Amino acid sequence: MKILYIVSTYPSENTTAGNFYQRTAEALEKLGVEVCVICFVPKTFSSMGFISKKWKEYYRLINQDEMINGVRVVRLGYFGLPLERIWARPNYFMFKNAFSFIERKKIEFDIIEANYAFPYCVVGKMLAEVYDKPLIATLRGSDVNVDAFRGWLGRNRFISGIKNANRIHVVSTALKEKVESIYPNNRTMVLPIGLDLNLINKIKDVNKQSAKKMLDWNGFHIIFVGSLTFLKGLDLIILLINNPKYKEITWHFIGTGQYHGQLTFYKNVVVHNHLDYESTLKLIYISDLLILPSRGEGMPNVIKEAGALETPVLASDVGGIPQILDYGLNGTIFKTSQIIDLENNLNRILENYSIAKEKAKHLMIHVYKTYDIDKNAKILKDVYLNELID
Repeated sequence: MKILYIVSTYPSENTTAGNFYQRTAEALEKLGVEVCVICFVPKTFSSMGFISKKWKEYYRLINQDEMINGVRVVRLGYFGLPLERIWARPNYFMFKNAFSFIERKKIEFDIIEANYAFPYCVVGKMLAEVYDKPLIATLRGSDVNVDAFRGWLGRNRFISGIKNANRIHVVSTALKEKVESIYPNNRTMVLPIGLDLNLINKIKDVNKQSAKKMLDWNGFHIIFVGSLTFLKGLDLIILLINNPKYKEITWHFIGTGQYHGQLTFYKNVVVHNHLDYESTLKLIYISDLLILPSRGEGMPNVIKEAGALETPVLASDVGGIPQILDYGLNGTIFKTSQIIDLENNLNRILENYSIAKEKAKHLMIHVYKTYDIDKNAKILKDVYLNELID
């Protein structure tokens, strides 16, 4: 069986973005499924590289075609511009270049899985129509929570990416309900994204307290992993950092975004430079608390990772977070955007940390039971086979 796997991003030497795509692709390869990943990389005026490091990195990646851990990863260049998902139609350029690549390299595939409604699922739909292949559209969060609500155009683009898909996969029950409220259908199914538990177990072989001593980590350490943006609630974390009550806490941030520069001015804040996936997991493991005050989520991978590593979690009540935290039994939940509720719950954790650790144990059991990438890949392989049989 051969899968054409269309994604928005895929890990490279300088970024771990899209590591969940990588885990899925590699797990499928282990099951004998041949995966060809197409990741689109925008190319535009060379001056953009001086404006943004991200665009400079794009130039380095354009048109790479390589094998990464047994998976063929192709980074197709196309003419792209900032914020094009909102105002432009990049799917036409993407489709043209993908079609040209497939024809030129004689790429064979039995089924297409496209991730993210617009433009990637739209590109998948266009290719599925040309080659008469089944299409699975996979939605992960912001395409449903944000893009679909950008007015009439955003809603139409979102629907255009999923309406012709044979199946629509989402990562949480909350996301399924939202998709069906936007576009009523009976083809939306919840399919969890798993973790590499072998890697998790390797990290946990090291004693947590010993690791903290080696890094000279004293006191209480809170970590945030993700985009440093308003959508992720960074403004709320900055309010906590500025509160004298929490001046003894050390705050760690792994990510980039609009609040990056502001965070570097605080003495009790560590903004980590680029870290590979394993190094990120190690920092989550030795931290005392993971914080995620997002205003929109699907099913955050970082909460699964913290859970597997038995690191307590404090997160907002959006998307699939209440589901994975079992409505407060597996972690601490606060009301989205409510700084007072966030502070009150953080205070409870600091005052009785043993309860937070007990919740973390419950979350760990749930994650190991539900989010094993090898088990999830077998389910996905069966889905592919059923689509081909039908």
